Amino acid sequence: MEHYNKKHDIKVVRTTNDVNGNPRYLVSWLSLGLDSYEATDLTRRAGLTKYRGKSFGGGFVFQSYNVDNSINFIINTLRGGK
Repeated sequence: MEHYNKKHDIKVVRTTNDVNGNPRYLVSWLSLGLDSYEATDLTRRAGLTKYRGKSFGGGFVFQSYNVDNSINFIINTLRGGK
C-alpha cells in the first residue's frame, strides 16, 4: 500500500510490521533530498533507519501510526537540523 504526502511531494510505501506489531513505512532517500544513502546522526534524529532489504532499492524505514505527521517531523528535522 502506498501513501502520498502532497504537502512535501513524498511517496511512502507500507512494509511489514516490526516484531512488536508496529506499522513500518519505507521512503526513498532521493525524495527526502538527502545527498547520499548513508545513515547519519541527523537521519537517526529524524527517526529514520537505513533499509537493508532488497525489495526497495535505497531508502529509509520508519515506524508510524500517523504517516503525515511523521513525514512533517522528518522533513522539519532534516531541513532544520533540529
